[in-house]
Amino acid sequence: MKINGKKFVFKRMHWHTPSERLFDGQRYAVELHLVHEAEDRSVAVTAILYQFGKRDGTGLHEEVRHRYP
Repeated sequence: MKINGKKFVFKRMHWHTPSERLFDGQRYAVELHLVHEAEDRSVAVTAILYQFGKRDGTGLHEEVRHRYP
């Protein structure tokens, strides 16, 4: 990915459970970190938050199953 013209390359990922931080006062079940590094060894991290709930037929799994039976 590029940030302000600087190229960052994906290096690793790891999870925290529960989430490491609060977002708008809410803690999530899981927080995934995608760690990227530039040539100058600076780091950029993308976080993806997971919140679990009941299956209601609208999730990604159901969408994929519907499109690719």
